[in-house]
Amino acid sequence: MPTIGIILGSTRPHRVGDQVARWVLDHASHRTDADFALLDLRDHPLPHLDEPMPPSLGQYQNEHTRRWAETIAAHDGFVIVTPEYNHGIPGVLKNALDYLYTEWNNKALGLVSYGAAGGVRSAEHLRLVAGELQMADVRQQVALSLITEFENFSVFRPGDHSVRALDTMLDQVLAWTTALAPLRAAPAVATTMTGSPADLMRVNLLEVFGEPDADRRAAVIAEHYAEDVVWHEPDRVNHGRTEFVRRAAELLAETPDWVFRPTGPASELDDIGHLGFHYGPADGRPPGVSGMDIARTRDGVIIELYTIITGTDGRRDLSGP
Repeated sequence: MPTIGIILGSTRPHRVGDQVARWVLDHASHRTDADFALLDLRDHPLPHLDEPMPPSLGQYQNEHTRRWAETIAAHDGFVIVTPEYNHGIPGVLKNALDYLYTEWNNKALGLVSYGAAGGVRSAEHLRLVAGELQMADVRQQVALSLITEFENFSVFRPGDHSVRALDTMLDQVLAWTTALAPLRAAPAVATTMTGSPADLMRVNLLEVFGEPDADRRAAVIAEHYAEDVVWHEPDRVNHGRTEFVRRAAELLAETPDWVFRPTGPASELDDIGHLGFHYGPADGRPPGVSGMDIARTRDGVIIELYTIITGTDGRRDLSGP
């Protein structure tokens, strides 16, 4: 049975959105075709987006991002309850959406908006964002006027027409959630490594030297590097997978607040792959080191890696990635 998350997109004191979100949850809970859960952004505090890598890469560095990603990944579709602020959605909601990418993909989205004009402009804003996140926003929406459906602008009294609109919207969300199920399953296949040199270069930079967790990093090296891999750094040569794991951990420990970023797409020619990189502070300051990794591959694994340093500003004498 699918699980639908009801996201409450306002965290302001004295908000009325909690009444609306509870109404959606209570009404939806009578259905037998899905499970529903309330996701209050107050319970999932996130700082202003502080991930150094684009969310579409899935290389989350911060624990709060990983927790949020796990929460969103556990749901098959969503209903977002949002007010309208200055013809748009609240900053806290936009921030929560911007943190992730893949976790939103191929999931249905229903909209419940409220405001002086029913929050319709915030709903339209959300539809633009949803499109970029590869979400399927359904046509029916619930637009609640602060003037006609809130007593004294504070106590929620939904009209019968809003109940009908909610029912229709939930029907559409569940229909699209079911229809999109094969696509949600597809990423497990679509992102399976082909073993091409370009794929392996992305793995090398993002899943090895971009992975802060030592166990996950070692597992990736075991899968995508030959046991007798040779890694040529500017001032040393490392032989074997065990030495590769040790040396990678050593380099990353020297500058724990720095991250690798690709300078462009990975390229390949026959069995050779290459990818440029910058290495520098996670806070977005200019990189301290620039370079390129070039790998020779065979049978879907890296057998030899060359790291070339093309520039440094002196903040770090980097031997290799």
